[in-house]
Amino acid sequence: MKRRLLRIPILGLFLLLAGCYPEGPEYTDEYDIVVTNYDEACDFKAKKFYAMPDEVVKIDGQYDPAQGPDFIDPYYSSLIVNRIKSNLNSRGYVEVQDTGDADIIVLTGALEVTNITYSYWYDYWGYYYGYGWYYPYPVVSTYTTGTLLMTMIDRKAINPSGKARGVWLGVINGLMEGASTDFVKRIDRGIDQAFIQSPYLAH
Repeated sequence: MKRRLLRIPILGLFLLLAGCYPEGPEYTDEYDIVVTNYDEACDFKAKKFYAMPDEVVKIDGQYDPAQGPDFIDPYYSSLIVNRIKSNLNSRGYVEVQDTGDADIIVLTGALEVTNITYSYWYDYWGYYYGYGWYYPYPVVSTYTTGTLLMTMIDRKAINPSGKARGVWLGVINGLMEGASTDFVKRIDRGIDQAFIQSPYLAH
């Protein structure tokens, strides 16, 4: 299976970014990098209905299954979730409230810890989804503080281990850092870009 990661891996993107700013970036939003990947075997046009929690999980490496995950500020969660929904709706998807009626589940998380293994993140959503998921394509294993993660899960594609198939991944590095005054603009721009560079998602 081929990779679709903007032609170069995330590490390469960080090195390229550093080369663009030999004296260092002047503004936080200059660190924003958008990377997407997807399962080429997935027929996205056949996945019409989606469900999505209204909260963005705070991934800090301290997850306790007995306590459940923490979440980022509700105001910022709302901005992120609504922008993702707007992009999905404009591409022909229809939101449903009951996950049992959904073809796909869309989950979001924000890192507050560096170098956390990405596959660990599915544990945070066990309380909501009931089980974890896996990716049938290569993914970078670690990300930096401030990264927004978006994952699309095929609810009906379950492997023998009881894990659902992850069919799309969107990563926006640096989005959750910086001054709040430009945060709305950066949310809109970063999430929109993730969908723009994923034309296969459209119906």
